[in-house]
Amino acid sequence: MKWILMVTIFILGVWYLVNKNHEPVAPAVSQNPTQQQILSGPQPALRLTPETQETLKKISKDPEPKVRWAAMEIIYRLKDPQAILTIHQALPNETDPWVRKNIYQMFAESKDRNAMPLLLKGLKDYDKEVRIAAINAIGALEDPSVVPLLNEVLKDFDPDIKLETIKTIDNLRKIAEKQQHEIAEREKNILQRVADSTSK
Repeated sequence: MKWILMVTIFILGVWYLVNKNHEPVAPAVSQNPTQQQILSGPQPALRLTPETQETLKKISKDPEPKVRWAAMEIIYRLKDPQAILTIHQALPNETDPWVRKNIYQMFAESKDRNAMPLLLKGLKDYDKEVRIAAINAIGALEDPSVVPLLNEVLKDFDPDIKLETIKTIDNLRKIAEKQQHEIAEREKNILQRVADSTSK
């Protein structure tokens, strides 16, 4: 039984060493979220009829920014994948920075990973508040692997943007450390269980 224990511990030790220093790799991000990605989300509690969807879609193009935002917000809050697709399609053409900022803040609240391509575009927005909202939304994903995507933002001319980016990176560092600690604890527990089972 001892040789079984030794072999098991050796294999787990090799696996641990290989993964211990593994650096997160920046995710490959497509330029636009696909319709399939968006439609694969959870089913909505209230599904909009095609007629209502079409009406809200038209209202989301209203000349008045507050009206556009109200339509987009209700579309998003209902979590209807078909309707949410409207937001992803409308944001690149949105002209009002207040509306764009609100949409990015909504993405942050919902931690919408499908919005990543839009968030990356938001990092280059001419409006400072929109850029900050995009940075916060990326940080809200709590994914340390996105840190390389923030490198260019650190070169922003605005000190507030740099500061917000540094805060976001630091928060992601803390998350990475926590994840690493949890992995180490799981590996320790596995080794302990193996040792306990073979000593009986």
